[in-house]
Amino acid sequence: MIRAAEEVRGLKVVTSKKISSCGVSVDGTWERRGYSSLNGCTTIISIDTGKVLDAEIMSHYCRTCKTNDNVRYKNKENHECSNYVDSSGNMEPVGVYRTFERSKRLCKL
Repeated sequence: MIRAAEEVRGLKVVTSKKISSCGVSVDGTWERRGYSSLNGCTTIISIDTGKVLDAEIMSHYCRTCKTNDNVRYKNKENHECSNYVDSSGNMEPVGVYRTFERSKRLCKL
């Protein structure tokens, strides 16, 4: 995804803040239909290249933590737990916000 962002930056004019403006398409999906899903993700795709620039995976639930309480402490540095606590219907806008903020900060897009 970093190479895709660099490719898009190469195609665009850099503004005074050194952040390139580019057209994107955003899509979100959930594990289940309706507003009861525990997992979801959003992706940002460049209109110019058709490549994925960023993705955000969100979860209300961590199966590892629920099945084995000690895993969090044994494998703390390698373990990614649930990262979302709001309503399932709000997952997509929050994921889009997170990816846009990360894109501005890391990729200057």
